[in-house]
Amino acid sequence: MNRSVYLCPCCSKYAFSEHGSYEICPLCNWEYDHVVPS
Repeated sequence: MNRSVYLCPCCSKYAFSEHGSYEICPLCNWEYDHVVPS
């Protein structure tokens, strides 16, 4: 089971299971890489 516990910095929805996981947000298609805006 993949729980989404990290917010997408682009659309502010819970979409990621790990920090910097290179997953794609299913809502806005943003890729969560290791370079995240502060």
